Amino acid sequence: MKKLKPTYRDAFAYCSKAIAVLTFSELFQVATAVFGASVIGRFADAVFARETEYVLNNLVYLLICIALNVLLVPFIGYLSDVVCIKESIGYDIHMYSQFLKMPYEIGSRTPVGEVKARLESDVIIFRNSLIVILNKSFTMPLALAALTVMMIRLNAVYAAFTAAMALLTLLVPALTKKLGAKYDEETRIYEAEESARSYDIIMLAPFVKLYRLSRKLISDYHEAYQTFRNRTQRRAILFNSIRENIGLYLSVLTNVAVLVFGAYLLSRSMISAGGIMAMAGYFAALLSTMENAGIIISYGERLKRVEKRVELFYSADEAGDAEGEHSLLPLAADGICYSIDENTLLNGISFNIEPGCRIAVVGENGSGKSTLLNIITGLYRAYGGSLRSDGSELRDIPLSDLADGYSFVSQSPFIFSGTVRENVEFGSECVDPAASDAVMRSLGIYDIREKRITARADNLSGGEMQRISLARALLRDRPVMIMDEPSNNLDAECVEWIEEYIKNSGRSIIYVTHDQELAALADRIITVGGEQAE
Repeated sequence: MKKLKPTYRDAFAYCSKAIAVLTFSELFQVATAVFGASVIGRFADAVFARETEYVLNNLVYLLICIALNVLLVPFIGYLSDVVCIKESIGYDIHMYSQFLKMPYEIGSRTPVGEVKARLESDVIIFRNSLIVILNKSFTMPLALAALTVMMIRLNAVYAAFTAAMALLTLLVPALTKKLGAKYDEETRIYEAEESARSYDIIMLAPFVKLYRLSRKLISDYHEAYQTFRNRTQRRAILFNSIRENIGLYLSVLTNVAVLVFGAYLLSRSMISAGGIMAMAGYFAALLSTMENAGIIISYGERLKRVEKRVELFYSADEAGDAEGEHSLLPLAADGICYSIDENTLLNGISFNIEPGCRIAVVGENGSGKSTLLNIITGLYRAYGGSLRSDGSELRDIPLSDLADGYSFVSQSPFIFSGTVRENVEFGSECVDPAASDAVMRSLGIYDIREKRITARADNLSGGEMQRISLARALLRDRPVMIMDEPSNNLDAECVEWIEEYIKNSGRSIIYVTHDQELAALADRIITVGGEQAE
Protein backbone atom coordinates (compact mmCIF):
# COMPACT_ATOMS: atom_id res chain seq x y z
CA MET A 1 0.00 0.00 0.00
CA LYS A 2 1.36 3.40 -1.00
CA LYS A 3 2.31 5.53 1.98
CA LEU A 4 0.45 8.84 2.33
CA LYS A 5 2.73 11.84 1.83
CA PRO A 6 3.34 13.89 5.00
CA THR A 7 1.84 17.01 3.40
CA TYR A 8 -1.51 15.25 2.86
CA ARG A 9 -1.30 13.28 6.11
CA ASP A 10 -0.92 16.39 8.28
CA ALA A 11 -3.57 18.40 6.44
CA PHE A 12 -6.07 15.54 6.77
CA ALA A 13 -5.22 14.98 10.44
CA TYR A 14 -5.89 18.63 11.29
CA CYS A 15 -8.90 19.12 9.02
CA SER A 16 -10.74 15.77 9.30
CA LYS A 17 -13.45 17.20 11.59
CA ALA A 18 -14.00 20.13 9.25
CA ILE A 19 -14.35 17.71 6.32
CA ALA A 20 -16.85 15.56 8.28
CA VAL A 21 -18.97 18.55 9.35
CA LEU A 22 -18.95 20.07 5.85
CA THR A 23 -19.92 16.71 4.35
CA PHE A 24 -22.85 16.37 6.78
CA SER A 25 -23.89 19.97 6.04
CA GLU A 26 -23.89 19.42 2.26
CA LEU A 27 -25.67 16.07 2.50
CA PHE A 28 -28.35 17.68 4.64
CA GLN A 29 -28.79 20.39 2.02
CA VAL A 30 -29.05 17.77 -0.75
CA ALA A 31 -31.60 15.83 1.31
CA THR A 32 -33.76 18.92 1.86
CA ALA A 33 -33.45 19.80 -1.85
CA VAL A 34 -34.57 16.29 -2.93
CA PHE A 35 -37.34 16.25 -0.34
CA GLY A 36 -38.45 19.73 -1.43
CA ALA A 37 -38.50 18.76 -5.12
CA SER A 38 -40.63 15.70 -4.36
CA VAL A 39 -43.06 17.73 -2.26
CA ILE A 40 -43.37 20.44 -4.94
CA GLY A 41 -44.07 17.78 -7.57
CA ARG A 42 -46.80 16.13 -5.50
CA PHE A 43 -48.20 19.54 -4.57
CA ALA A 44 -48.40 20.55 -8.23
CA ASP A 45 -50.15 17.30 -9.18
CA ALA A 46 -52.64 17.82 -6.34
CA VAL A 47 -53.35 21.36 -7.51
CA PHE A 48 -53.89 20.26 -11.15
CA ALA A 49 -56.12 17.39 -9.93
CA ARG A 50 -57.98 19.80 -7.63
CA GLU A 51 -57.62 17.43 -4.69
CA THR A 52 -57.99 19.89 -1.81
CA GLU A 53 -57.10 17.49 1.01
CA TYR A 54 -53.99 16.27 -0.81
CA VAL A 55 -53.03 19.89 -1.50
CA LEU A 56 -53.29 20.77 2.17
CA ASN A 57 -51.27 17.72 3.23
CA ASN A 58 -48.49 18.54 0.79
CA LEU A 59 -48.66 22.20 1.78
CA VAL A 60 -47.69 21.17 5.31
CA TYR A 61 -44.72 19.21 3.97
CA LEU A 62 -43.77 22.18 1.80
CA LEU A 63 -43.81 24.50 4.83
CA ILE A 64 -41.65 22.01 6.76
CA CYS A 65 -39.19 21.97 3.87
CA ILE A 66 -39.08 25.77 3.78
CA ALA A 67 -38.58 25.89 7.57
CA LEU A 68 -35.68 23.42 7.33
CA ASN A 69 -33.99 25.53 4.65
CA VAL A 70 -34.60 28.83 6.44
CA LEU A 71 -33.74 27.77 10.00
CA LEU A 72 -31.79 24.52 10.21
CA VAL A 73 -29.57 24.75 7.11
CA PRO A 74 -28.06 28.14 8.15
CA PHE A 75 -27.48 26.83 11.70
CA ILE A 76 -25.65 23.74 10.41
CA GLY A 77 -23.68 26.03 8.10
CA TYR A 78 -22.73 28.18 11.09
CA LEU A 79 -21.52 25.13 13.05
CA SER A 80 -19.47 23.92 10.08
CA ASP A 81 -17.87 27.37 9.74
CA VAL A 82 -16.91 27.37 13.43
CA VAL A 83 -15.30 23.92 13.15
CA CYS A 84 -13.54 24.83 9.89
CA ILE A 85 -12.06 28.02 11.35
CA LYS A 86 -10.83 26.23 14.48
CA GLU A 87 -9.23 23.36 12.53
CA SER A 88 -7.78 25.69 9.91
CA ILE A 89 -6.06 27.80 12.57
CA GLY A 90 -4.64 24.63 14.14
CA TYR A 91 -3.25 23.48 10.78
CA ASP A 92 -1.78 26.91 9.98
CA ILE A 93 -0.01 26.98 13.37
CA HIS A 94 1.29 23.45 12.68
CA MET A 95 2.75 24.61 9.36
CA TYR A 96 4.64 27.43 11.10
CA SER A 97 5.97 24.77 13.46
CA GLN A 98 6.90 22.65 10.43
CA PHE A 99 8.77 25.62 8.97
CA LEU A 100 10.80 25.91 12.17
CA LYS A 101 11.75 22.22 11.85
CA MET A 102 13.23 22.78 8.40
CA PRO A 103 16.99 22.49 8.06
CA TYR A 104 18.38 25.98 8.58
CA GLU A 105 20.43 25.64 5.39
CA ILE A 106 17.29 25.34 3.26
CA GLY A 107 15.30 28.02 5.11
CA SER A 108 18.13 30.56 5.07
CA ARG A 109 18.62 30.23 1.31
CA THR A 110 14.94 30.71 0.46
CA PRO A 111 14.04 34.40 -0.02
CA VAL A 112 11.99 35.83 2.84
CA GLY A 113 9.21 36.94 0.50
CA GLU A 114 9.03 33.45 -1.01
CA VAL A 115 8.78 31.79 2.43
CA LYS A 116 6.14 34.35 3.46
CA ALA A 117 4.08 33.68 0.31
CA ARG A 118 4.27 29.92 0.82
CA LEU A 119 3.29 30.13 4.49
CA GLU A 120 0.53 32.68 4.07
CA SER A 121 -0.86 31.83 0.64
CA ASP A 122 0.16 28.36 -0.52
CA VAL A 123 -0.57 26.69 2.82
CA ILE A 124 -4.08 28.18 2.84
CA ILE A 125 -4.73 27.19 -0.80
CA PHE A 126 -3.44 23.67 -0.14
CA ARG A 127 -5.50 23.26 3.01
CA ASN A 128 -8.71 24.64 1.49
CA SER A 129 -8.28 22.66 -1.75
CA LEU A 130 -7.83 19.41 0.16
CA ILE A 131 -10.86 20.12 2.37
CA VAL A 132 -13.01 20.93 -0.66
CA ILE A 133 -11.87 17.90 -2.69
CA LEU A 134 -12.40 15.40 0.15
CA ASN A 135 -15.68 17.00 1.17
CA LYS A 136 -17.02 16.87 -2.40
CA SER A 137 -15.63 13.35 -2.91
CA PHE A 138 -17.57 12.07 0.10
CA THR A 139 -20.72 14.05 -0.67
CA MET A 140 -21.01 13.43 -4.41
CA PRO A 141 -21.50 9.60 -4.49
CA LEU A 142 -24.14 9.69 -1.76
CA ALA A 143 -25.97 12.60 -3.38
CA LEU A 144 -25.85 10.90 -6.79
CA ALA A 145 -27.18 7.66 -5.33
CA ALA A 146 -30.14 9.42 -3.67
CA LEU A 147 -30.93 11.49 -6.77
CA THR A 148 -30.65 8.46 -9.08
CA VAL A 149 -33.15 6.49 -7.00
CA MET A 150 -35.65 9.38 -6.87
CA MET A 151 -35.28 10.18 -10.59
CA ILE A 152 -35.70 6.55 -11.72
CA ARG A 153 -38.77 6.17 -9.50
CA LEU A 154 -40.23 9.17 -11.29
CA ASN A 155 -39.44 8.00 -14.84
CA ALA A 156 -36.43 5.98 -15.99
CA VAL A 157 -36.29 7.50 -19.50
CA TYR A 158 -36.61 11.04 -18.14
CA ALA A 159 -33.98 10.21 -15.51
CA ALA A 160 -31.49 9.02 -18.16
CA PHE A 161 -32.02 12.15 -20.30
CA THR A 162 -31.68 14.46 -17.27
CA ALA A 163 -28.48 12.68 -16.17
CA ALA A 164 -27.04 13.09 -19.69
CA MET A 165 -27.75 16.82 -19.59
CA ALA A 166 -26.05 17.09 -16.20
CA LEU A 167 -22.97 15.26 -17.51
CA LEU A 168 -22.70 17.79 -20.35
CA THR A 169 -21.96 20.50 -17.80
CA LEU A 170 -18.74 18.65 -16.85
CA LEU A 171 -17.26 19.30 -20.27
CA VAL A 172 -16.18 22.85 -19.40
CA PRO A 173 -14.15 22.07 -16.23
CA ALA A 174 -12.74 18.88 -17.77
CA LEU A 175 -11.48 20.66 -20.90
CA THR A 176 -10.13 23.74 -19.11
CA LYS A 177 -8.58 22.30 -15.93
CA LYS A 178 -4.93 22.33 -17.08
CA LEU A 179 -5.04 25.83 -18.55
CA GLY A 180 -6.80 27.16 -15.43
CA ALA A 181 -4.21 25.51 -13.17
CA LYS A 182 -1.42 27.00 -15.31
CA TYR A 183 -2.76 30.54 -14.86
CA ASP A 184 -3.23 29.91 -11.12
CA GLU A 185 0.39 28.77 -10.81
CA GLU A 186 1.74 31.76 -12.74
CA THR A 187 -0.34 34.10 -10.57
CA ARG A 188 0.97 32.52 -7.35
CA ILE A 189 4.58 32.81 -8.56
CA TYR A 190 4.06 36.50 -9.37
CA GLU A 191 2.42 37.13 -5.98
CA ALA A 192 5.37 35.46 -4.22
CA GLU A 193 7.83 37.64 -6.13
CA GLU A 194 5.71 40.72 -5.43
CA SER A 195 5.73 39.87 -1.72
CA ALA A 196 9.54 39.64 -1.81
CA ARG A 197 9.82 43.01 -3.58
CA SER A 198 7.40 44.62 -1.10
CA TYR A 199 9.40 43.23 1.82
CA ASP A 200 12.63 44.65 0.38
CA ILE A 201 11.07 48.09 -0.14
CA ILE A 202 9.71 48.19 3.43
CA MET A 203 12.82 46.82 5.18
CA LEU A 204 15.34 48.77 3.11
CA ALA A 205 13.44 52.07 3.06
CA PRO A 206 16.27 54.12 4.68
CA PHE A 207 18.81 52.91 2.09
CA VAL A 208 16.34 53.46 -0.71
CA LYS A 209 16.01 57.09 0.38
CA LEU A 210 19.75 57.65 0.89
CA TYR A 211 20.74 56.17 -2.46
CA ARG A 212 17.75 57.64 -4.29
CA LEU A 213 16.55 54.26 -5.47
CA SER A 214 12.82 55.00 -5.22
CA ARG A 215 12.34 55.66 -8.92
CA LYS A 216 14.26 52.53 -9.97
CA LEU A 217 12.47 50.25 -7.49
CA ILE A 218 9.03 51.57 -8.44
CA SER A 219 9.98 51.26 -12.12
CA ASP A 220 11.06 47.63 -11.57
CA TYR A 221 7.84 46.99 -9.64
CA HIS A 222 5.76 48.47 -12.48
CA GLU A 223 7.73 46.58 -15.14
CA ALA A 224 7.23 43.27 -13.32
CA TYR A 225 3.49 43.93 -13.09
CA GLN A 226 3.25 44.86 -16.77
CA THR A 227 5.06 41.67 -17.73
CA PHE A 228 2.71 39.62 -15.55
CA ARG A 229 -0.31 41.51 -16.89
CA ASN A 230 0.63 40.93 -20.52
CA ARG A 231 1.73 37.33 -20.15
CA THR A 232 -0.80 36.03 -17.63
CA GLN A 233 -3.36 38.36 -16.09
CA ARG A 234 -5.10 39.52 -19.27
CA ARG A 235 -5.25 36.00 -20.65
CA ALA A 236 -6.46 34.63 -17.30
CA ILE A 237 -9.25 37.24 -17.10
CA LEU A 238 -10.37 36.46 -20.66
CA PHE A 239 -10.10 32.71 -20.03
CA ASN A 240 -12.17 32.89 -16.81
CA SER A 241 -14.78 35.10 -18.47
CA ILE A 242 -15.19 32.72 -21.43
CA ARG A 243 -15.25 29.67 -19.15
CA GLU A 244 -17.89 31.19 -16.84
CA ASN A 245 -20.10 32.34 -19.74
CA ILE A 246 -19.93 28.99 -21.52
CA GLY A 247 -20.77 27.28 -18.25
CA LEU A 248 -23.71 29.66 -17.69
CA TYR A 249 -25.12 29.19 -21.21
CA LEU A 250 -24.67 25.44 -20.98
CA SER A 251 -26.57 25.42 -17.68
CA VAL A 252 -29.44 27.42 -19.20
CA LEU A 253 -29.59 25.21 -22.30
CA THR A 254 -29.60 21.99 -20.31
CA ASN A 255 -32.38 23.34 -18.05
CA VAL A 256 -34.46 24.21 -21.10
CA ALA A 257 -33.73 20.80 -22.63
CA VAL A 258 -34.91 19.03 -19.47
CA LEU A 259 -38.18 21.03 -19.43
CA VAL A 260 -38.79 20.52 -23.17
CA PHE A 261 -38.18 16.78 -22.93
CA GLY A 262 -40.49 16.70 -19.91
CA ALA A 263 -43.18 18.46 -21.95
CA TYR A 264 -42.75 15.83 -24.68
CA LEU A 265 -43.19 13.02 -22.14
CA LEU A 266 -46.22 14.83 -20.72
CA SER A 267 -47.76 14.95 -24.20
CA ARG A 268 -47.27 11.18 -24.41
CA SER A 269 -48.86 10.73 -20.96
CA MET A 270 -45.59 9.25 -19.67
CA ILE A 271 -45.26 11.74 -16.82
CA SER A 272 -47.39 14.26 -14.95
CA ALA A 273 -46.92 18.03 -14.76
CA GLY A 274 -45.90 17.60 -11.13
CA GLY A 275 -43.33 15.07 -12.29
CA ILE A 276 -41.76 17.71 -14.57
CA MET A 277 -41.55 20.13 -11.62
CA ALA A 278 -40.05 17.44 -9.40
CA MET A 279 -37.52 16.51 -12.10
CA ALA A 280 -36.61 20.19 -12.51
CA GLY A 281 -35.85 20.25 -8.76
CA TYR A 282 -33.82 17.04 -9.01
CA PHE A 283 -31.94 18.47 -11.98
CA ALA A 284 -31.02 21.57 -9.96
CA ALA A 285 -29.64 19.31 -7.22
CA LEU A 286 -27.91 17.17 -9.85
CA LEU A 287 -26.30 20.26 -11.41
CA SER A 288 -24.99 21.23 -7.98
CA THR A 289 -23.57 17.72 -7.63
CA MET A 290 -22.00 17.93 -11.11
CA GLU A 291 -20.50 21.27 -10.09
CA ASN A 292 -18.89 19.38 -7.23
CA ALA A 293 -17.35 17.02 -9.80
CA GLY A 294 -16.10 20.05 -11.74
CA ILE A 295 -14.63 21.49 -8.56
CA ILE A 296 -12.85 18.20 -7.83
CA ILE A 297 -11.37 18.23 -11.33
CA SER A 298 -10.15 21.85 -11.23
CA TYR A 299 -9.08 21.82 -7.58
CA GLY A 300 -7.26 18.50 -8.09
CA GLU A 301 -4.91 20.06 -10.61
CA ARG A 302 -4.40 23.08 -8.33
CA LEU A 303 -3.77 20.82 -5.33
CA LYS A 304 -1.00 18.89 -7.11
CA ARG A 305 0.80 22.07 -8.11
CA VAL A 306 0.57 23.87 -4.76
CA GLU A 307 1.49 20.70 -2.82
CA LYS A 308 4.91 20.81 -4.48
CA ARG A 309 5.41 24.30 -3.04
CA VAL A 310 4.23 23.28 0.44
CA GLU A 311 6.68 20.34 0.33
CA LEU A 312 9.45 22.85 1.06
CA PHE A 313 8.39 22.77 4.72
CA TYR A 314 8.74 18.98 4.77
CA SER A 315 12.40 18.96 3.80
CA ALA A 316 14.24 16.45 5.97
CA ASP A 317 14.06 17.90 9.47
CA GLU A 318 17.05 18.48 11.68
CA ALA A 319 16.49 15.53 14.00
CA GLY A 320 19.50 13.23 14.11
CA ASP A 321 19.69 9.58 15.08
CA ALA A 322 22.48 9.62 17.67
CA GLU A 323 21.05 8.32 20.94
CA GLY A 324 21.78 9.37 24.51
CA GLU A 325 22.77 12.65 26.13
CA HIS A 326 25.17 14.89 24.25
CA SER A 327 27.47 17.77 25.08
CA LEU A 328 29.05 19.97 22.43
CA LEU A 329 32.61 19.58 23.73
CA PRO A 330 35.09 18.02 23.22
CA LEU A 331 34.92 18.78 19.50
CA ALA A 332 37.22 17.23 16.88
CA ALA A 333 37.16 18.50 13.29
CA ASP A 334 38.94 16.68 10.49
CA GLY A 335 38.94 18.17 6.98
CA ILE A 336 35.74 20.21 7.31
CA CYS A 337 34.50 21.49 3.94
CA TYR A 338 31.40 23.49 3.11
CA SER A 339 30.02 24.93 -0.13
CA ILE A 340 26.91 26.84 -1.14
CA ASP A 341 26.06 26.16 -4.78
CA GLU A 342 29.54 26.37 -6.39
CA ASN A 343 30.98 28.76 -3.80
CA THR A 344 33.44 27.02 -1.44
CA LEU A 345 33.38 28.66 2.00
CA LEU A 346 35.46 26.15 3.97
CA ASN A 347 38.08 23.86 2.49
CA GLY A 348 39.58 21.13 4.65
CA ILE A 349 39.82 22.82 8.06
CA SER A 350 40.82 20.70 11.10
CA PHE A 351 40.98 21.51 14.82
CA ASN A 352 40.29 20.22 18.33
CA ILE A 353 38.42 22.08 21.08
CA GLU A 354 38.50 20.82 24.67
CA PRO A 355 36.06 21.81 27.46
CA GLY A 356 37.07 24.95 29.34
CA CYS A 357 39.04 26.43 26.42
CA ARG A 358 38.67 29.94 25.05
CA ILE A 359 38.78 29.69 21.26
CA ALA A 360 38.97 32.69 18.92
CA VAL A 361 38.02 32.22 15.26
CA VAL A 362 39.72 34.76 12.99
CA GLY A 363 40.12 35.34 9.27
CA GLU A 364 39.45 37.76 6.44
CA ASN A 365 35.96 38.93 5.55
CA GLY A 366 34.13 36.20 3.64
CA SER A 367 36.59 33.51 4.70
CA GLY A 368 33.85 31.39 6.30
CA LYS A 369 34.11 32.27 10.02
CA SER A 370 30.34 32.60 10.55
CA THR A 371 29.81 29.51 8.41
CA LEU A 372 32.08 27.57 10.76
CA LEU A 373 30.05 28.75 13.76
CA ASN A 374 26.85 27.67 11.98
CA ILE A 375 28.36 24.23 11.52
CA ILE A 376 29.52 24.02 15.16
CA THR A 377 26.08 25.08 16.43
CA GLY A 378 24.40 22.41 14.26
CA LEU A 379 22.58 24.84 11.97
CA TYR A 380 24.55 23.75 8.90
CA ARG A 381 24.65 19.97 8.53
CA ALA A 382 25.62 19.35 4.91
CA TYR A 383 29.35 19.68 5.60
CA GLY A 384 32.11 17.46 4.26
CA GLY A 385 34.71 15.79 6.44
CA SER A 386 34.20 14.77 10.03
CA LEU A 387 33.13 16.81 13.04
CA ARG A 388 32.77 14.70 16.16
CA SER A 389 31.07 16.15 19.21
CA ASP A 390 31.67 14.23 22.44
CA GLY A 391 32.39 11.13 20.32
CA SER A 392 29.36 11.38 17.99
CA GLU A 393 29.23 12.85 14.50
CA LEU A 394 27.70 16.28 15.02
CA ARG A 395 25.27 16.03 12.08
CA ASP A 396 23.77 12.91 13.71
CA ILE A 397 22.92 14.69 16.97
CA PRO A 398 19.40 16.19 17.16
CA LEU A 399 19.69 19.97 17.10
CA SER A 400 17.34 20.24 20.09
CA ASP A 401 19.78 18.15 22.17
CA LEU A 402 22.84 19.96 20.88
CA ALA A 403 21.41 23.44 21.46
CA ASP A 404 20.75 22.64 25.13
CA GLY A 405 24.51 22.70 25.67
CA TYR A 406 25.34 26.20 24.49
CA SER A 407 24.28 29.84 24.40
CA PHE A 408 24.64 31.72 21.13
CA VAL A 409 25.16 35.40 20.33
CA SER A 410 24.72 36.04 16.61
CA GLN A 411 26.36 38.76 14.56
CA SER A 412 22.90 40.20 13.81
CA PRO A 413 20.94 40.23 17.09
CA PHE A 414 17.56 38.50 17.20
CA ILE A 415 15.00 40.92 18.60
CA PHE A 416 11.40 39.86 19.20
CA SER A 417 8.27 41.92 19.80
CA GLY A 418 7.78 42.75 23.47
CA THR A 419 9.72 44.51 26.20
CA VAL A 420 13.49 44.50 26.69
CA ARG A 421 13.04 42.25 29.75
CA GLU A 422 10.92 39.78 27.77
CA ASN A 423 13.60 39.67 25.08
CA VAL A 424 16.35 39.01 27.61
CA GLU A 425 14.34 36.22 29.28
CA PHE A 426 13.40 34.58 25.97
CA GLY A 427 14.71 30.99 25.83
CA SER A 428 15.42 30.67 29.57
CA GLU A 429 13.34 28.36 31.73
CA CYS A 430 12.15 29.34 35.22
CA VAL A 431 13.78 32.76 35.11
CA ASP A 432 14.84 34.26 38.44
CA PRO A 433 13.95 38.00 38.24
CA ALA A 434 16.98 38.83 40.40
CA ALA A 435 19.30 37.00 37.98
CA SER A 436 17.68 38.74 35.03
CA ASP A 437 18.09 42.14 36.72
CA ALA A 438 21.75 41.41 37.53
CA VAL A 439 22.57 40.52 33.93
CA MET A 440 20.81 43.61 32.57
CA ARG A 441 22.62 45.84 35.10
CA SER A 442 25.99 44.38 34.12
CA LEU A 443 25.32 45.21 30.47
CA GLY A 444 23.81 48.65 31.10
CA ILE A 445 20.26 47.95 29.89
CA TYR A 446 18.51 47.73 33.27
CA ASP A 447 17.10 51.27 32.91
CA ILE A 448 15.28 50.33 29.69
CA ARG A 449 14.10 46.90 30.92
CA GLU A 450 10.38 47.74 30.51
CA LYS A 451 10.79 49.55 27.21
CA ARG A 452 8.49 48.10 24.55
CA ILE A 453 10.28 47.34 21.31
CA THR A 454 8.58 48.35 18.08
CA ALA A 455 7.94 45.83 15.29
CA ARG A 456 11.21 46.62 13.48
CA ALA A 457 13.18 47.45 16.65
CA ASP A 458 13.81 50.94 15.26
CA ASN A 459 13.53 52.44 18.76
CA LEU A 460 16.74 50.62 19.82
CA SER A 461 20.31 51.48 18.89
CA GLY A 462 22.62 48.83 17.43
CA GLY A 463 24.51 48.73 20.73
CA GLU A 464 21.32 48.19 22.75
CA MET A 465 20.28 45.31 20.50
CA GLN A 466 23.71 43.70 20.88
CA ARG A 467 23.56 44.08 24.68
CA ILE A 468 20.10 42.46 24.75
CA SER A 469 21.44 39.55 22.70
CA LEU A 470 24.41 39.16 25.06
CA ALA A 471 22.17 39.37 28.14
CA ARG A 472 19.86 36.67 26.73
CA ALA A 473 22.81 34.32 26.17
CA LEU A 474 24.27 34.99 29.62
CA LEU A 475 20.94 34.40 31.37
CA ARG A 476 20.55 31.09 29.56
CA ASP A 477 23.67 29.96 31.47
CA ARG A 478 24.93 27.04 29.37
CA PRO A 479 28.38 25.41 29.69
CA VAL A 480 29.50 26.71 26.27
CA MET A 481 29.20 30.30 25.03
CA ILE A 482 29.38 30.85 21.25
CA MET A 483 29.62 34.45 20.00
CA ASP A 484 29.83 35.88 16.50
CA GLU A 485 31.54 39.31 16.58
CA PRO A 486 30.36 40.07 20.17
CA SER A 487 31.91 43.55 20.22
CA ASN A 488 29.88 44.78 17.22
CA ASN A 489 28.16 48.16 17.82
CA LEU A 490 29.36 48.30 21.45
CA ASP A 491 31.02 51.23 23.21
CA ALA A 492 34.42 50.95 24.90
CA GLU A 493 32.90 50.29 28.34
CA CYS A 494 30.86 47.32 27.13
CA VAL A 495 33.76 45.92 25.10
CA GLU A 496 35.86 46.09 28.27
CA TRP A 497 33.12 44.13 30.09
CA ILE A 498 33.24 41.43 27.36
CA GLU A 499 37.00 41.22 27.69
CA GLU A 500 36.66 40.64 31.46
CA TYR A 501 33.95 38.06 30.83
CA ILE A 502 36.14 36.11 28.38
CA LYS A 503 39.07 36.18 30.81
CA ASN A 504 37.18 35.27 33.99
CA SER A 505 33.94 33.41 33.15
CA GLY A 506 35.46 29.96 33.57
CA ARG A 507 33.24 28.46 30.90
CA SER A 508 34.10 27.26 27.38
CA ILE A 509 33.94 30.15 24.90
CA ILE A 510 34.12 30.05 21.10
CA TYR A 511 33.99 33.43 19.44
CA VAL A 512 34.54 35.04 16.05
CA THR A 513 36.30 38.39 16.13
CA HIS A 514 38.24 40.92 14.09
CA ASP A 515 39.40 42.62 17.29
CA GLN A 516 43.04 41.71 17.91
CA GLU A 517 42.78 42.48 21.64
CA LEU A 518 39.81 40.11 22.00
CA ALA A 519 41.58 37.46 19.94
CA ALA A 520 44.66 37.74 22.18
CA LEU A 521 42.56 36.60 25.17
CA ALA A 522 42.00 33.15 23.62
CA ASP A 523 43.85 29.99 24.65
CA ARG A 524 43.90 28.95 21.00
CA ILE A 525 43.14 30.65 17.68
CA ILE A 526 41.49 28.99 14.69
CA THR A 527 42.42 30.84 11.51
CA VAL A 528 39.83 30.33 8.77
CA GLY A 529 40.93 30.79 5.19
CA GLY A 530 44.24 28.96 5.37
CA GLU A 531 44.85 25.28 4.79
CA GLN A 532 44.89 24.36 8.45
CA ALA A 533 43.70 25.75 11.76
CA GLU A 534 46.33 27.01 14.11
